[in-house]
Amino acid sequence: ILSRPDSPTAADAAASSAGHGDAVAPGKGPAPQRASGDLEPPILAEAFRQVRLALNTEPGSWRLVDVHGTARVLEHCTGAASMPLCRRKGVVQVDASPRAVKNMVMEIREIRRQWDRTFEVGNLVDAISPNSQVVHLLFNPATSPFPSFASERDAVVWRHWVKLLPDAPTAADADTEVAQLGGGYLVVGASTLHAACPPVSGLLRAHVGVEAWHIKPIAYSVRSEVTHFCAVAPGGFLGRLARLSGGVEDAVARPFFERLAALAIYANSKHGCLAVPLPRDMAAEDASDDGHDGPGDAARNVRTYDPSTGLADDIRASVGIPYELATASLMGGVHGYSQPKAELFRVRSKGYLNDRIKVPSAPPCFDLITTYAFKMYAPVFHVAGQKDSPLAKLRAEGRAPPFTFVINLIIAGSPGLQGVLFAGMNEEEWSIHQQANAGGAQDRPATASDCFHRLLARFISPDMSPEANRFRDERLKLLPAVVQGPMLLRNSSGNRPAILGTKLRQRYFRGDDYFEVDVECCTSRAAAAVVNMVKGACRALVIDLSFLIQGNSEDELPERTLLAIRFSRVCIDNLIERPPDPPADFTAHHAQAQANDL
Repeated sequence: ILSRPDSPTAADAAASSAGHGDAVAPGKGPAPQRASGDLEPPILAEAFRQVRLALNTEPGSWRLVDVHGTARVLEHCTGAASMPLCRRKGVVQVDASPRAVKNMVMEIREIRRQWDRTFEVGNLVDAISPNSQVVHLLFNPATSPFPSFASERDAVVWRHWVKLLPDAPTAADADTEVAQLGGGYLVVGASTLHAACPPVSGLLRAHVGVEAWHIKPIAYSVRSEVTHFCAVAPGGFLGRLARLSGGVEDAVARPFFERLAALAIYANSKHGCLAVPLPRDMAAEDASDDGHDGPGDAARNVRTYDPSTGLADDIRASVGIPYELATASLMGGVHGYSQPKAELFRVRSKGYLNDRIKVPSAPPCFDLITTYAFKMYAPVFHVAGQKDSPLAKLRAEGRAPPFTFVINLIIAGSPGLQGVLFAGMNEEEWSIHQQANAGGAQDRPATASDCFHRLLARFISPDMSPEANRFRDERLKLLPAVVQGPMLLRNSSGNRPAILGTKLRQRYFRGDDYFEVDVECCTSRAAAAVVNMVKGACRALVIDLSFLIQGNSEDELPERTLLAIRFSRVCIDNLIERPPDPPADFTAHHAQAQANDL
């Protein structure tokens, strides 16, 4: 027990291989295999055996016994004799990659207290190998069923993680993201003895029969499914009472499964999909995983973003037009715009038509170039084709993106308001778009990226027939989110998605390198009422808008954000009036108008 397995013997290898290849997952052939080279400590052989046995049981043999937030706790109906340590499990979906989740569950610093309320203090006792460690854990007495009389408890746990090989892809999934995703991780721990950490007077030594985390990726997304097994005997009088009373036993186990829901919330806010690359890059991330974060991790995504505004450095451009809206910080910004993370918006997943599950969006296809906001007495349509369009200046300077998507929001009034969003596609994304729609691309299995770009190509096609425009009217979707603002506005507008073209009049314009959608926001009475409320609360309002194309069939899913923008406390009084037909040198014209006013 106290020896370091630096040179595994043949007996060790035989013990570690027990239970790896014998169990069969229902309907999936062989169970997920560990990657070669990950030898399990013999002391954890029984824990690994029971965990694998529990993972490979029929789903119908488990029944729901409790729910904590988004986490479900299930109990095995008949397996108490064959796997007493794993008769209960918790299952939750987490908005983070398997590697990020694995790093979180292996954490023993104080930051773990942000999602694990059973944890008080942790110390590394012995680093056996890159995959194995012995840790000393001090439990939080407040999680005891009787906290007023609870004694402080600790445990010495040997933890070991193995990287699992991916399941063999089916014929339908060949050459798709499913085949490229890693198989996830299996983390198993159990109580042990160590000479450097003997029992301490005043602390009850708890016995951890098993603490296991099975972390696997969810296909067509950047999420993970986490299955957790935990069996802890608290020891002392409470331990004896738990053996006699099922209610006390459940109360002892409850905090260990409650932390699953807290893990999901913590991962979504801290790690989550906010720092995860597109699904096509996940294979590279898993292939280079050595269990530790290294300097190469930050260099995988070559594109850089302004940390304050979220704008892409290679796309964002200022064109010097007077009614160009200034940028503002994502947090606490005033009278400006920024680009929120697209992953904050939930979109339809690949299997949405069957399970109705929505997942965080992949990064936006288009990044914001600039935004116009101005007053007007006559609506200005087809802004991308005007003389003062940023595209004209960027083309002249050789800085225009390969393709630009323009959203022109028109609010009628005296005066009215217009907000024009210019968003560009970078060179890499444009190359992917062309490959997805190239000749012969339809003959190979479609990836999630192919599905999105083929739907996008249909939306931005030069075809302006009534049938094509009717398709666009039925597909362009807005996802609004009031980040800060009056409660009345939050309750009235809500954060529900809306198909704009079914209620509002829309116009479409296509150029060689751009596509523009003009939305007349006041052509519906209900929309006009909401818009008027928004105008009245603009000074105190922070609102996110995400635009996407709705997918209505499996070959159009998963959905992905086209572009996203955050308006922060825009002061309408500070917006200038735009002439109906601006002259070529509008900047000089505006300066002369100001001089005349003076």
